[in-house]
Amino acid sequence: MRSIIRAAVAAAASLCAAIALIAATSSTASAEPSLATCVGTASVDYGPGVRLTPQLVTVTALQNYPTCVTGEDGVTAATASSSFVDTVGCDTLLGSSTGVRTYHWNDGTTSRFEYTRSATRVLSQTVATFTGTITAGRFAGSSVIETNIGPTLGVLDCLSAVGVTHIDFVAALQIL
Repeated sequence: MRSIIRAAVAAAASLCAAIALIAATSSTASAEPSLATCVGTASVDYGPGVRLTPQLVTVTALQNYPTCVTGEDGVTAATASSSFVDTVGCDTLLGSSTGVRTYHWNDGTTSRFEYTRSATRVLSQTVATFTGTITAGRFAGSSVIETNIGPTLGVLDCLSAVGVTHIDFVAALQIL
């Protein structure tokens, strides 16, 4: 019964996060014309699992944006994936970092995104924000704001023998 309640609470939190992302993206879009606005998910896998004590971990992320509104004919969806090795612990997930991600648009074109990531805790959610510029491909020279909202890791999860091996996020992408 407890697992059903936890699942229902997690689903409600994800729905609220999605609504907040859409509202935030819409309000930002009205202040500055958007070249692309996308809503979807981000999934992050950690191997070995993230534990309380920082350790060397392979981080693999997959962004899936099945719904995009753009001014470009036929561009309606995007995906991106990345993988890197870093020293990660439950407390260091909230740090900042830099990186590169390539968005693959449904029409076969790409956008190379160079970003700075910051993360904070808001209530029981982790909010990761990626800001930067498209340096090559479709939308080159444009600014990007990508926001991912997911659960904050619990101490018990971090103390488990396996650690945290997967986190799902609700995601929004805006190219300005």
